[in-house]
Amino acid sequence: MIPDFGESDVLHLNLPLKFILSQSLRSKNWPLWTPYLGGGFPILAEGQIGTFYLPNLISFRFLPFITAYNLNLLFAYVLIFAGSFLFFRILNLSKTASIAAATVFTFSGYLSVHLNHFDLIQAASLLPLIYWSVVRLWKKKHNLQSIILTSFLLSQQIFTGHFYIVFITLIGAAMIFLMLYIFDRKNTSISHFLYKSGLFLSALLLTFLLSAIQLFPTIELWKQSTRKAGLDYNTVTAYPFSFKEFVTFLKPYFFGSPANGTYPQFSNDWGVFWENTGYIGIIPLTMALACLLFFRDKRVRIAAVMLFFSLLLVLGKNSPLYFVFSFPPFSFFRVPSKFLLLTDFSLAFLVAILLHKTLESIRGVYKKSALYKTKLITVLFLLCLLAGGIVGDEYHFSYSYPPTTPANWWTTPPETAKLLQAQPKGGVTDIGSRIAWNEIFLTHGWDDIKLFSYLRNYIYPNYNSLFSLKGFDVNTGGLVPIRQKLFISAGQQWDTKNNIATVSAVAKNILSLAGIRYVLSPYRLDGIKTEIVDTVRFPAKKIRPISIYKNISALPNAYMSYKTKFISTLDEFFNALENHKILTDRTVLIENKHLAVNNNPETLNNVKLIKSHDNQNIWKVYTENKGIFVISDTYYPGWSANVDGKSVQIAPVNLTQRGIPLEMGEHTVILRYEPLSFALGKYTTYATMVIIVSVLLVSLSISHHKVYGKTQPYPYPGNKRHNLST
Repeated sequence: MIPDFGESDVLHLNLPLKFILSQSLRSKNWPLWTPYLGGGFPILAEGQIGTFYLPNLISFRFLPFITAYNLNLLFAYVLIFAGSFLFFRILNLSKTASIAAATVFTFSGYLSVHLNHFDLIQAASLLPLIYWSVVRLWKKKHNLQSIILTSFLLSQQIFTGHFYIVFITLIGAAMIFLMLYIFDRKNTSISHFLYKSGLFLSALLLTFLLSAIQLFPTIELWKQSTRKAGLDYNTVTAYPFSFKEFVTFLKPYFFGSPANGTYPQFSNDWGVFWENTGYIGIIPLTMALACLLFFRDKRVRIAAVMLFFSLLLVLGKNSPLYFVFSFPPFSFFRVPSKFLLLTDFSLAFLVAILLHKTLESIRGVYKKSALYKTKLITVLFLLCLLAGGIVGDEYHFSYSYPPTTPANWWTTPPETAKLLQAQPKGGVTDIGSRIAWNEIFLTHGWDDIKLFSYLRNYIYPNYNSLFSLKGFDVNTGGLVPIRQKLFISAGQQWDTKNNIATVSAVAKNILSLAGIRYVLSPYRLDGIKTEIVDTVRFPAKKIRPISIYKNISALPNAYMSYKTKFISTLDEFFNALENHKILTDRTVLIENKHLAVNNNPETLNNVKLIKSHDNQNIWKVYTENKGIFVISDTYYPGWSANVDGKSVQIAPVNLTQRGIPLEMGEHTVILRYEPLSFALGKYTTYATMVIIVSVLLVSLSISHHKVYGKTQPYPYPGNKRHNLST
């Protein structure tokens, strides 16, 4: 577990997502929706859960959760090495050079400091294999198999859920494909280039169809999110890579280390250590730069162009290409320094070429020598020492950065979770946890990792899902429906002073509307009616105690309302929330006037949950008057309602919740999550897979016929057109 600013991407993102995946697969369900994040969230559509990536699909279905998590990380680095080796080999580099360069890239700084970013590592692990398949598509005559291979690898990368790395991979693949033509124009006609380009585009189209099961739900969520129109330029280019940070290619800890709290905090003009580190070792860097002297070699040109353009993109707003980050698809993603992945790969590519040329030269010289074998052994010994120095340097950097801890430190329920599990059910949130986290992280790093083990008592998102506690917030770093994001942000309006956190009137009402019954905080709360349930203290008293507050005014997850207020703008919504009667009268804020009711709030009613599942809920509701049945879970496309056997429309209420009008009487209300986007994507992917398998079988059948039939082109006894010597 590696801490980040205010949180940990292991503890508060990747571990919970993979836990949800494991639980769903073990119950033989797709993880389409989770009620534990953000009041309900389309977890599969967001993508980072990595549902359809084959190693995830298999391991989290059949292996223990932590075992699957660790094995997937290990497998990712094995793939990085294997893919790099294959890429270097297909470009006619020697085995020795390919092994050495693959090792350099596998242990490079970029891949080391991102160890806690599970989906990023998984996506990056496929980058070399995809580049190998692209070169194979260019070189090989068996175009059908090459197209299918490339599309399969690209679709698997999409399934990992890190779409920025997919975009970076495609940028690099396009550069490689174009440069294979540019630097070999004498031997390649324009018609051949256009033909191969058509094959590459066909592979991309096939990738889209194979990935539809993931892409269709993601596109639906993207249309609902703030990223639909792209991010603004300042957000896209945040956490910049500056020119002075090039010194970290020689000395990675020149500006300090987050491990001991000496690295400067990020700002508008300063980046993040784990985003801006591309260290590959001093020896490999020297070798890569020396290789540029052989620029006439086509392979050196390809690597050099990739290196040059990757660095231009890494610089973001400091680059001559700064303007590209204002346009899609560049404007869909944050932190341009992620292009360091391409930089490190390009440097490793140059290392492979130099080693290959060096070994070829040595073999050429020593073969003419009488003492060839003796000198060759000496050279091999020196190469082993060189390799040991390279691996030792990178390994020292890689191993010394991330802390290692027992898994049960993080998977065992913290004290607050145990206390809350014993309380009546209700949503959970926190106030001030990130402040408490950064008080340690920014000054001491993770020198004492046990302090962060205590801080997990805040169980803020998405960590709460490990213990079946419903959280108010959701941590994705990416796609969140805009209504949900506004609702959550408004519920986090509070100020701290003199160890007191003052909650705004809007935030208080939003937390109560969302059914948030418990608030964890190191502060005394003001502005919201609460009572202390319990307090958890760190044994050494180095950190503030964490109190569990019960929100007295929290509404239940589902209830009947008999008063409505029409709103048409966000300003009207937030202004309405300033009124405390919103809660006392259980007034529902509606956007459709036909939902309007104005009956006695004291009308007798009874709401009972009969069955609960992530994708389905069944309620028994009795009401003595017409009203609105409100479910505080997130309003989102794909949810359908059935009342007494009849399909009814779900309406958005309270900005991001669900409302169903009910007449007086007793009703059975069934809510199901069956998104059309997933169904269409699923059948598109399945149909594409069937077509691919069928085409492959036909292709193999034809090939078999050519080999053993009358059109046999290969030499065999009895074929008069060929002889065994040809």
